[in-house]
Amino acid sequence: MSGSRRQDEDREKDEASHPRLEFRYESDGRGGLVKSAVRALEVLELFDDLGRRAVVTEIAEILGYPISSTSVLLQTLAACGYLDLDPRDRSYYPTARVALLGHRTSEAFVTNGPILRLMTDLSDRTGAIVILAARSGVGLKYINILQARGRNAPHIVLGSVRPLTESQGGYAILSRMREREMQRIVTRIRTQSDRPEAVPTQRQVQERIDEGRARGYFFGVDPVVTQGAQLATAFPDHIASEMSLIIGGPTQSIESRVAEIVDAISNGSRHHLNFDLIRRG
Repeated sequence: MSGSRRQDEDREKDEASHPRLEFRYESDGRGGLVKSAVRALEVLELFDDLGRRAVVTEIAEILGYPISSTSVLLQTLAACGYLDLDPRDRSYYPTARVALLGHRTSEAFVTNGPILRLMTDLSDRTGAIVILAARSGVGLKYINILQARGRNAPHIVLGSVRPLTESQGGYAILSRMREREMQRIVTRIRTQSDRPEAVPTQRQVQERIDEGRARGYFFGVDPVVTQGAQLATAFPDHIASEMSLIIGGPTQSIESRVAEIVDAISNGSRHHLNFDLIRRG
């Protein structure tokens, strides 16, 4: 049997044993970064998102990497002790060493920390997508996600990055800033955008911020999920600086349950954080 034919059969076996996810990873596209370092971190984030083993071809497809360089990267991470390879199906999985990387993280973000307890509580109460997001430059990065339940529920990719002005969670973070800082960020987003005319003006952003402050939360279109909506609020600096909490799902479902979701966030945050995240004015 020729080498190419064997590779094709191996690839088909991979696909049959490991169904592919129907999404592609969205990087933030920032220049001036060491590509290999970024890719190594994105691989580890992907394993956290998947919650299972994965083969080279699946990882390459989701992250949009060449198969050859993905294979070398995974072999390197395995040699360094961060991944293990199961020779039976050639799938990779993280080792305990990966878990130890964050063992000194702030108490609020460990498994039994108050923020993750709040997220779990909201996931149980609403059944919707619950996202913990953090500012990353002029963007918003999804750093922890509790996916929605149900076979047809949309799947949001961990590590996705969107401009702050394209996410309700981004507006929530902008609302905590001084006006001059907000204006500077909007200017940078417009400068870096391929379609600056599509970026909201400083005045439009300020109007959205004023509306959200008056309500105590931000509600609007989800930038990632088709026909989706988000409801978001930001954490105060003493709990989690420049971070936001997002509840998302199909527009009809979220829109019809706004009052219920707002109450769940308010009650849950007072219980777990001793602070009401729904603060008007």
